[in-house]
Amino acid sequence: MMTLVPGHDQAPRVALVTGAGSGIGRAIALALGRDGWRVACADRDREGADETVRQLASIGFAVTADVTLPEDCKSMVEESVRHFGHLAGFVAAAGIQVTTRAPADELPPDEWTRVLQTNLTGTFLSTVEAGRAMRKKGVGGAMVLVGSIAARSAPVPGIAPYVASKAGLEGLSRALAVDWAPSDIRVNAISPGIVLTPMTEVSLGDASTRAGHEARIPVARIAEPDDIAGAAVFLLSNAARYITGTSLVVDGGWSIA
Repeated sequence: MMTLVPGHDQAPRVALVTGAGSGIGRAIALALGRDGWRVACADRDREGADETVRQLASIGFAVTADVTLPEDCKSMVEESVRHFGHLAGFVAAAGIQVTTRAPADELPPDEWTRVLQTNLTGTFLSTVEAGRAMRKKGVGGAMVLVGSIAARSAPVPGIAPYVASKAGLEGLSRALAVDWAPSDIRVNAISPGIVLTPMTEVSLGDASTRAGHEARIPVARIAEPDDIAGAAVFLLSNAARYITGTSLVVDGGWSIA
């Protein structure tokens, strides 16, 4: 039976997923759809968002948004609520990688700004707008911020902006969990290991690079986006109703090896 929004006995679950046009974001959006959610799919790549919605069929809704822009974050939440009536779940999966790997003292300052603007500031802006909508409706909700094991141990050298952005994201999830607990809004993070996505397929396409990573992972394989999606679905569900302010590591054992 479909889990209902607390206090709304006839309301189906509705989630908004940023970065839903590809990779982990798309996998989470589709997994939520299979679990009975209606899903608003936001991405700055409208074609990607439309493709995810095509796979979701009637339970999906596409929104074009760049999470680095406050006005886009506001409008994507408003459009999602207007279309579905309310918002019970939110997943911040929009993110980018570094384009220039370099020691911190050789890093172009604009590369630092670019990565943090999307991964951390964009997550903050979009999550705050989603939280504002949930608090306004007064029915609570749950949020998942997609981080990385890089927040705890840099898997490769020369990616200081990415590491800092993901560490900040985990801290943000804990702060928001405390801020919004009185409004019955749970906020958690997930920390994926290395995942095969459109962002990583170039580097992982090199056989020696991929073999080196797999040798360090106890389960001996690179993750697929679907391996990460289940954790997000769980943390948004009523099965996780007493979990907030934590980060769930999904890395095939990388961080304990």
